[in-house]
Amino acid sequence: MQDQQAKPISRFLTIDEVRAVAGGASKSTIYAWCRNNGFPKSHRLGPRRVGWLNSEVDAWVRSKVAA
Repeated sequence: MQDQQAKPISRFLTIDEVRAVAGGASKSTIYAWCRNNGFPKSHRLGPRRVGWLNSEVDAWVRSKVAA
């Protein structure tokens, strides 16, 4: 059997988790960033629930640190 590298598993972040990662930005700021500033878009998880992939949010954070 060949060795296969395990891919990191992404999970969805809640708006409160995204706010914490984004330095405590408000909900309205997060949504404005999604519309205007290249912040990752949310994914619909249900009729009244959205989430952000942690891998996409992490990539955004890395790009901001590198800039």
